[in-house]
Amino acid sequence: MSIPTEEALRKERDLAARITEASPVGIIVVNRSGRIVFANPAAERLLGLAADEIVQRAFNAAAWHITDHDGRPIPDDQLPFQQVMRGVPRVAGAQLAVESPDGTRVLLFVNAAPLRDECGQPDGMGATGEDASASVRMVG
Repeated sequence: MSIPTEEALRKERDLAARITEASPVGIIVVNRSGRIVFANPAAERLLGLAADEIVQRAFNAAAWHITDHDGRPIPDDQLPFQQVMRGVPRVAGAQLAVESPDGTRVLLFVNAAPLRDECGQPDGMGATGEDASASVRMVG
């Protein structure tokens, strides 16, 4: 196995950046301490905040007003971040609602997986979020 060249690494980074920029779903990265460290443009649109505002918050910041789709609060230990940090291999289709700055409730479907360190231990979380409002209206 050959060691990647600087050019190959640059191309991989560029490709990853283009994918996250173009993604139709929101993508966030949360570090091991629970702070959001990355949000793509779709996450900005979904959450109604600029990336630099999103990354000032923790996954469970009170400003999110996190509930389930029916408006019931979700305990921190049941949120996707806590689950993946406890060793759950992935969280699929979690139904969360957060509050945007204008007070609108945003219904989300969230998928999450741990980001692992060199030893294979959870070192944070990568998560995607999609607007669930249309799906919830169709069912409800």
